[in-house]
Order: sequence, then structure tokens, then C-alpha cells
Amino acid sequence: MLPFSLFISLKYLRGRHRHRWISLINIFSVFGIGLGVMALIVVLSVMGGFDRDLKKRVLSIYSPITIGGEGSLENYPDVLSDLKNVPEVTAASPFVTGQILSQLKSKVYGVFVRAVDPKLESQTTEIKSYLTQGSLDFSTVPDGYGIVIGNEFAKVFRLKLGDKIDLLSPVSIPTPLGLSSHSLSFTVVGIFDSGMYEYDLNLVYVSLQAGQELYALGDAVSGIAVNIKDVNQVFSVKEEIKHALSQPAPVKVWLEMNKNLFRAVVTEKWMMFWILLLIVLVAAFNIASSLIMMVMEKTKEIGILRSLGVTQGCILRIFLSQGLMIGVVGTVLGFLAGVFLTLNLNPIADAVARWTGFEFFPKDVYYLDKIPTLLDVRQSLLVAGSALVLTVLAAFYPAFQASRMNPVEAIRYE
Repeated sequence: MLPFSLFISLKYLRGRHRHRWISLINIFSVFGIGLGVMALIVVLSVMGGFDRDLKKRVLSIYSPITIGGEGSLENYPDVLSDLKNVPEVTAASPFVTGQILSQLKSKVYGVFVRAVDPKLESQTTEIKSYLTQGSLDFSTVPDGYGIVIGNEFAKVFRLKLGDKIDLLSPVSIPTPLGLSSHSLSFTVVGIFDSGMYEYDLNLVYVSLQAGQELYALGDAVSGIAVNIKDVNQVFSVKEEIKHALSQPAPVKVWLEMNKNLFRAVVTEKWMMFWILLLIVLVAAFNIASSLIMMVMEKTKEIGILRSLGVTQGCILRIFLSQGLMIGVVGTVLGFLAGVFLTLNLNPIADAVARWTGFEFFPKDVYYLDKIPTLLDVRQSLLVAGSALVLTVLAAFYPAFQASRMNPVEAIRYE
């Protein structure tokens, strides 16, 4: 058997025929809360997935810790020897990096070159696992001038394995006629697909020796990529590496090198949370409005109940229960819809794109090739809990006013 306060709440929610408009407001409130909860869950899941995938892609191409990277790093074999004294370090790979012009027949395009040792690089990053064609073995070309390009770069310039690419060195070399620029001709030996449009279009790999020749570094390198056992301990390992080095060199972690990007993602995530929470807040005001009108309509009934001995607390519970029931129904509907959309977002987006021709997530605009989602149960429950708290707070004022109503004044003119 239902408690008395809940029974009266359900009776009031159904409403009488001449006051159906109050019930209509309640329906709008339910859908408003549901829409807000659904939007919050979907948006926060997408932002969380974007953050997770972005970190994963960055760490698969670049190492958690980088030594150097500014100018040239001399005596890098000594640095590699020093890193062996740091227990958390699992691998290290020297590299040469920088922006450079590539020439393909009559076309010139700027790329970001990364010259590596294939054996050491495969222990430091996951670039080898992203290869879709060919290999990272530059020695398959007789002169050793092999190059690995991204699949987007290959698509744009219609390149395939065995094609030639010229890289124009930014460093001038002395000749009998004075300083002159030079270029090296490379053969495509591999194509990779990292899933990040920016990398797949602009990043190319060559051998370490070819990079040193392009930038006239001699035996020096740009820096050393360092892989560690636990990425979550990156800052503490950074300090250990600083103390282990026998020569001064800048040490940076991957978060510091991409801090603006990830800071923007986190900021946008929480800004979207507060903005979308306003949808729930508007729905909560609708609940408050409908309950205030309900109290005004039920003034006589409240007076009769009070005169029959119903306590103020019971009246308070009657109207609080109304607000809570509206909030629970809306929150549950929004929660289920949000979870369903999050788990099926890419198929739904693909279907809409096929029907309308509109692409929701163009990969030439965003870093990733599909909509990333990460359904965080605790975060979703926090959203649902926030919605329920707002609905209870919205219902409290009209419920409190109803409980304080004087029964004599309520039925005086009835």
C-alpha cells in the first residue's frame, strides 16, 4: 500500500480535466530534464573520449619524455649511457627533427621530418604498429634514403611505395661558388595510418643518418626520446633523469610539450558541463512554476487536509514527492537515452551522413578519424545526481509554502 503523501502526490500529478495544462507543464519539465541529462552524458563522454584518444595517439607517435629537442644535443651516446642508470627507463632513441620542404615533381609542401633509428624507435614509440604498407626499414633502399609517409600525405599527392620525394635542406653548404642549398632524394618505403589527420598528413620518417645530413649536424642529434614503465609517473621519472645526466640538457614530458592542447580540451569539457547544466536548470524552474500553480489550485484541498489533522511535514512531503517524481522520470529517461547515444554515436552519425550528406566529424578539421567516446559511469551518475538535486531544490520552495498554509485562511472563502 502506498504511503499517504505519495498517494496524494500521484493523484495531484494526474490532474483534473480542466487543469490539464498543469500536467502539460509537468510533461515539458520531464522532457527538459531528460534532454539536459542526455546532452550532458553524451557531450562529456565525447570530450572524455577525445581526451583519452588524443593522449593515446600522441604517446604512440612521441615518447613520454624527451631530452633535448632544442638545437642540437652533442655526445648523445653518453646520455644514452646515463639513462641506463634510471630503473624506470625502458628504452631510449635518438632523433633529429624539424620542419622541411618536400618537393614532388612540380609541387612543394612543408612537412615535419623525424629522423630515427628504426630498431630503437620501435622500442620507444608505436609507429611500427601503425604501418599499413611497407616497413620502417630504410636500408631496403640501396642508398639508405628511404622515407615513411602518412596515408593522408600519400592520398593528397597520390604516392605509393617506390615513389620519389625530394627533401630540401634548410641548411646551406659551402661550395666553390659560395653557400648553396641542397636536397636529398628519398624513396617511399612505408605508409602509416596513426588515425590522427595532422600526423598522417604532415609527419614523415627518415633514417637518423639522413636527418643528420639534411640538418648538417654531424654526429649530433636534436634529442633523445625516452620510454618509461609507467606513464602516470612521468614527472617523478623526469626528476630522476635530470639527476642522472652527466651533462646539462633540457628534459620535457609529453604533457608539457602539448599543454595548450590538453588544457583546451579539459577547459572545454567543463565549460560544456556548466553550459548544458543550464538546460536542467531551466527544466527545474518549470517544475517550480508548475508546483506553485498546483499549490494555488489546491489551496482548498490543502486547507481541508490540514483541518483533518495532516501535519505540515506530510504536506511538505506531498509536494516534494511531486517534484522528485518528475525529476526521477526525466533523469532516468535522459540517462538511458544518453548511454544509448554514447554507445551508438558513430553508427548513428554515419547513418545521418549517408542520408543527408552532412559529415558531423570531418577528420580534416579534428585530430581523429572518428568520434571518440568514453562512457564514464561515475561521471554519468554525477550528472544524474546533479539533475535530481536541482529538481528537489526547485520543488522545495512551493512545498514549503504549502506546508505553512493556514487551514482557516485556505478554506475561509470556499
